[in-house]
Amino acid sequence: MKKWKTAACIAGGVILAAGAGIFAFVPGLFTYLHVKFRYDNIDRTVPQYERASVPENFTEYTVKGLTLSVPSSYTLNDTGFSFVGSDGKSRLFITRHDMLATAAILSEYGTDDLYETKQFSDAEYRHYFEKVGVPAPSDADARTEELWYAKGTLQPEDCLRLRGTDRKIFADYALTKEESWNMEQTWSLPMNGAAAYVSESTAALTSSIANNTVCIYPDEHRSEKIMVVLREQDPKTAKQIISSMRLEPEQQSTGEGL
Repeated sequence: MKKWKTAACIAGGVILAAGAGIFAFVPGLFTYLHVKFRYDNIDRTVPQYERASVPENFTEYTVKGLTLSVPSSYTLNDTGFSFVGSDGKSRLFITRHDMLATAAILSEYGTDDLYETKQFSDAEYRHYFEKVGVPAPSDADARTEELWYAKGTLQPEDCLRLRGTDRKIFADYALTKEESWNMEQTWSLPMNGAAAYVSESTAALTSSIANNTVCIYPDEHRSEKIMVVLREQDPKTAKQIISSMRLEPEQQSTGEGL
């Protein structure tokens, strides 16, 4: 009996030592296993949007540096940056602003934090992005927004060698990835002179109106963001409008804030 107990203790010690050795070299293993088994979207990346052909009877406009085509039944409002369909339900809005200018305005109210979650300090976030080898979100480069990092770049194996706060930040972004994919489907939209993303609310699957958002980040004005919000009853028409969008590289900065 004593020999059996001794052998059991030795075996248990070996297992514990082996486990300690594994976690010394792979400290984020528990987090990896947690996100792999708990989150359905953890392995997802952002696929490319498939453009559709644009009908010849669509009318072309250039608004805030973005050229797009819409059905002839769409009317450009007096504001110069929004359209409404003849049915009164289809609508399209275009905004363009400079993230640096926006940050300067928000800083006056003490809300200029780059990190939406705000659970950790700016220094901790910067340290995390350095560890995972990804550019940290920056108003000077609008396309580095946290959402696109979480939805398209973050992968479960990124956490394997993370420790302490870095591992906690990863877990927070992993949750963001899961929740954001559950709320919206997202694609990258090929566009000369810009990085662009198309998102469609999952609510559109049960609604008669498709809700799309297009975010465009011009190469020549890295701190700027163009956002298009589109509500269209016909998903085919929505896809045609999105497919028509293009950015002329020579377009000048608007210099707008909010």
